Amino acid sequence: MTYHTYRKRMAVFFQLPWILSGFSILFLTTLLPGAHSSLAFGDSPPSLAQKGPGKSSAGGQAALQDKFRKVITSSLTMQKVPYKNFNWLDPKEISANVTAFPFALDIGNRRIVSVVYLVNGRYLATSPLLDITNNYKPVPNIPPPTPISMNMPSSAFPLASFPSTGKSDSTAQVIEFGDDQCPVCRKWNSNEEQKVLNDASIHFTYIPLPLVTIHQNALKSALFEMCAFRIRPSSFWTIHDLLNRRVELGSVDDKDLDGVLSGLMSSQGLPAAKMNQCMNRQDPLADIENADNLLTQKTGIPSTPTFIIGGKVKTGYVSYEDIRKLLNQKQN
Repeated sequence: MTYHTYRKRMAVFFQLPWILSGFSILFLTTLLPGAHSSLAFGDSPPSLAQKGPGKSSAGGQAALQDKFRKVITSSLTMQKVPYKNFNWLDPKEISANVTAFPFALDIGNRRIVSVVYLVNGRYLATSPLLDITNNYKPVPNIPPPTPISMNMPSSAFPLASFPSTGKSDSTAQVIEFGDDQCPVCRKWNSNEEQKVLNDASIHFTYIPLPLVTIHQNALKSALFEMCAFRIRPSSFWTIHDLLNRRVELGSVDDKDLDGVLSGLMSSQGLPAAKMNQCMNRQDPLADIENADNLLTQKTGIPSTPTFIIGGKVKTGYVSYEDIRKLLNQKQN
């Protein structure tokens, strides 16, 4: 699978496999406060987030289901799937923190059921689809989604393949999964990153997580800085800083970006032939893809920035002061 294919499937949406045929629905993903993602609707459901699974008002559930329906049916329409008779089935509380919202629809002569899960009143996940033509059940007996783990050791990742600062054997391990075009990442890199880099007690590692479905320049930027890291490791942090502070990646077209990267290459004295070869072959891609795959499979989080701080997964903007607190808690 190419990285473009992978990110299109995972960076923003979980792809839902249709058991009956080769098509799929792209619709819901995990939504984490403060994280930058491209969800079809922008906010976590407040009524359920506040009241907890199964405890919301009928009006709150109806509003939430209306949003779900719009996402699902628009995806079906975009993919030209000839569906009809969409309807919601009765919600079911699977456990104290997981509520299922099953729905049914007809495709051809098949009756299909799927479930939207609400996890911990905030996280959204989806189940595989079931063909229930010959065995209809109003609320299918589908197990809850794989639990989202918010714990992951830094040792799970090949840290030596990515730029880092501090002593590798430090007990204070911090990883940032970032996207150079992500506004929250850029703000964090401008305000907090240098504080972390200056803290000799922290072993800090940066791993690119380019969300190519919404950020057209993120992948090229990630490949460029990672090629620079491979060819001249000392140049990485300067290039990374310049890309985040000086280059408006969201408003630069592909041709102009090539000129910007060429200028950075020259200013840092990087050998053009080696850099161009690395970029053309996309040499760092396998390392980036493997690390991002591992994060997404374990946590279900395809959003940026995501941090692993002393083994704890955190999303969104995390200040240096909060990082220090989390590391001290871990060490205590």
